Amino acid sequence: MPRHRRPARPSVRGTNNSSTRGSSYDRRARRAFLSEKFGTASGGVKCFWCKKVMYKPFEVDRFPVCGHDGGRYTRDNIVPSCSSCNNNRCTTAKNCRAHKSLKRS
Repeated sequence: MPRHRRPARPSVRGTNNSSTRGSSYDRRARRAFLSEKFGTASGGVKCFWCKKVMYKPFEVDRFPVCGHDGGRYTRDNIVPSCSSCNNNRCTTAKNCRAHKSLKRS
């Protein structure tokens, strides 16, 4: 008698095991693109939000379309962000609505 597999239960967060951020090569290419676009003459990268120059690895923030709204990691939807700015933005759907009201500088 064949064994029947139970259907996989969706995770609590509503995600699956696929990587929405892409492979390590995709992430490296995104960082190179942002370094080229937002880089400074001294070799750092400016945070899109606070304009602080970062020399250590920076984080990639999805803007203008947040992840809550289906924003993807495409070149027209990513900006460099320092960890403090990225952690303070768009952590909940409520903050995401406030995030949308910001204008690009």
